[in-house]
Amino acid sequence: MCERVTLPGGGTAIVCGGHRRRTRCKECRREWAAYECDVCDRPLCRRCRIHLPPNKDFCRAHRREAREAAALLRQGELYR
Repeated sequence: MCERVTLPGGGTAIVCGGHRRRTRCKECRREWAAYECDVCDRPLCRRCRIHLPPNKDFCRAHRREAREAAALLRQGELYR
């Protein structure tokens, strides 16, 4: 269900909400997904995600991208 909201300053926004169906992790299929791969939006649980601080998550299929991002993070080139 969506509704139009008036913002301070006179602008408007359309806000949609509702109950989202819970999804199981696409890696293990046992746990509930609380995260998504930042490359492909694949639902992941806490145990199956590959997390890089401050806010990057990867699935196993994108492990190479996670390693490359970790190398850039160590070199100080990521999140500038």
